[in-house]
Amino acid sequence: MFKKILSLFDNKKTPNPPAEIENKSAADQLPEETAELLKDKGDKLLTSGQSSEAILCYEAAISKKPEYADAYINLSIALRTQKQFAAALARLEQARKISPDDAYIFFNMGMLANENGDRQAAIKHFEKTLELAPDLSDAYLDLAVTHLGNADLEAARKVLIKAAMRFPQYVDFHLMLGNIYKQQHQWDLAIASYKRTTLLKPDCAEAHGNLAWILQEQDQSVAAEISYRELLKLEPGRHEAHYNLGNVLSRLGKFEDALASYQKTLAIDAEYMPAHHNMGNVLRDVGRQQEAELSFRKVIASNSPHVTGAYIGLGDVLRNTGKMSEALGAYRSAIQSDPAYFDAHDCVLFNLSFGNHCSADEYKSELMQFHEKLRASASPYSSWNTRNKADAKRKLRVGLVSGDLGIHPVGYFLENVIRHINPDLVDFVAYSNKTHNDALAAHLKQHCSAWHNIEAVGNEAAAKMIYEDEIDILIDLAGHTALNRLPVFAWKPAPVQVSWLGYFGSTGVPGMDYLLTDRISVPEQHEEYFSEKIWYLPETRLCFSPPTSNTADVDLASLMPVQKNGHITFGCFQSVYKINDYTLQLWGRIFQQIPGAKLRFQCKQFASADACTQMLERIAQHGITAERVSLSGPSSRLAYLAAHAEVDIILDTYPYAGGTTTCEALWMGVPTVTLAGHTMSSRQGASLLSYAGLDDWIASDEDGYVALAVKHAEDVQYLQQLRSELREKLLRSSLFDGKRFARNLEIELQKMWTVFIANHMQQ
Repeated sequence: MFKKILSLFDNKKTPNPPAEIENKSAADQLPEETAELLKDKGDKLLTSGQSSEAILCYEAAISKKPEYADAYINLSIALRTQKQFAAALARLEQARKISPDDAYIFFNMGMLANENGDRQAAIKHFEKTLELAPDLSDAYLDLAVTHLGNADLEAARKVLIKAAMRFPQYVDFHLMLGNIYKQQHQWDLAIASYKRTTLLKPDCAEAHGNLAWILQEQDQSVAAEISYRELLKLEPGRHEAHYNLGNVLSRLGKFEDALASYQKTLAIDAEYMPAHHNMGNVLRDVGRQQEAELSFRKVIASNSPHVTGAYIGLGDVLRNTGKMSEALGAYRSAIQSDPAYFDAHDCVLFNLSFGNHCSADEYKSELMQFHEKLRASASPYSSWNTRNKADAKRKLRVGLVSGDLGIHPVGYFLENVIRHINPDLVDFVAYSNKTHNDALAAHLKQHCSAWHNIEAVGNEAAAKMIYEDEIDILIDLAGHTALNRLPVFAWKPAPVQVSWLGYFGSTGVPGMDYLLTDRISVPEQHEEYFSEKIWYLPETRLCFSPPTSNTADVDLASLMPVQKNGHITFGCFQSVYKINDYTLQLWGRIFQQIPGAKLRFQCKQFASADACTQMLERIAQHGITAERVSLSGPSSRLAYLAAHAEVDIILDTYPYAGGTTTCEALWMGVPTVTLAGHTMSSRQGASLLSYAGLDDWIASDEDGYVALAVKHAEDVQYLQQLRSELREKLLRSSLFDGKRFARNLEIELQKMWTVFIANHMQQ
């Protein structure tokens, strides 16, 4: 601070009438020198930290030249360094009598007021300084800092904008503006300020770090990676920067690079549990389950705040290796670790759908526990300011809540519907729980009048936002899948609330009025297992979007694989966690009856050799030897669709049947054998095939499932005919007809609103 102030000392002032001298003895202790030389000597002493000696020099200078305002100013600074605030102020007052329009006097009065904790006085003095000397850059800086001390971000911002315009090359102004915009969540302005800072000062680690963090939070991962790497060039020992870079690389799908960044983090701080936890997440996702398990267990053993998430990660690993009972135990441990962490409840409920031993009653029991905890967490709205709510036929304002509004199965199903909805009847407002910057998200945005990101918004605040937006019908598109915001619905921010599309079961959410479905997915006799009232669409509950132009032209194979290979090839494209032992034993029975059959199994987890080995071992336990199995890892969507040319028949999983994969296979001319069970998740395959006109591919029990697979595998002529005509057949079905589905949805939403109006008017 002294260097900054001392840079002002060389200013020469016009003499004014002399003031009283309080201490003349100091002059007698020094050699005979001019007042200017004594002041210069004082400046050097003060700069070197010798404030007592500097005080003697300034007093001597004043004794020789009583009208020497600069000496009074610098004497006040020296006294201030010794915490002699009253004396320092007295010297400044004397200087002001000599030179009442000296900006530096007011500047130092501001500094002194800040030292005394009087920010309001400091602000007044700095503003006077700038009135007298509008080019005094330090006054802008200290005025802004004082406003920040008062937590007045807006006042500081205005000062810094003026300063940055007047001094565009002054780095501190841009850096401070970036920090203010960051606190105000004005992300684009913060990014611009930090970029300006790094342009002026490429070695500004603070700017690189803050810029990287914002870019990461805004899902601008490519740019965030660049910024983190620039930061680490400057400060390679910052473990949190290596950690955040790992998170960015993971999001970009650069998993090996992400693991390397986490390892660098741990090389600096071996006990940094977030790195162990996220490394476990990456290892799990690339199929290195054993290593992932070690990472999660280390976090659990640490008893750190990340234990709850580690239990969930461990549960995922155990589920992926077929240990469903142990997986559910890990998820329940997460609930015990943090009973208010609703994601852990989601994991239990979601994964009960995969287990073949979970009855509808057991699921309902677990659901009610979630229901009661959620009820206790919220204070629901009981009245709403919806516009003209007595008008049952007006345009509806419909909110969509999901973390999957982009390239995701939810996005694929939603796209073909939302683009055909009549905007004169329905006005969509999206509440996205994740930032998506992909082409599908951009397309969905075009059909919404507003799009809000609620990823960083708390449940109560998100509910308040929805309530104030006067939403008529709020639709949950996630259920108990990842990135859901079910706790928001417990606040009842909209008068009508509906769950649809992204989940195949009851949510258990208090205030969720309806579950939108079809009669095959949820027969009337199953309604008792849902906390919501079942609202039936007239046809399918799902409408799939035909693949876009760059994938729609994938040719259907002219010949069945069985005709080329001489053996039937069954396929599965579902995630490995859907493959439980029950499903494998069904497959084993099929392969026992068709000795020459082969299995082509593709999913993202098979990018890992360990995952492939584990799956081959599990499949072999059910009589399907390794030479009969082909495992393939992830690919582009184009290549994935083209891979259906290598498959004759898809074998569905049980009790969690395929959804997106079934529709994509049908589009590519490949039918699926499915087993319809007693839960919504086990009946989704039956629903899709039924509305596609393929009832003869739906079994009602184990023996029927095996028999259908064998029967269709033996009828090559039927398979060939079906392959050639299935796509055209689908385009005429309600499963792919977006216009038809949109009309049905509009009608049912209007009916829901009419019911609400009727009930409301009776109250």
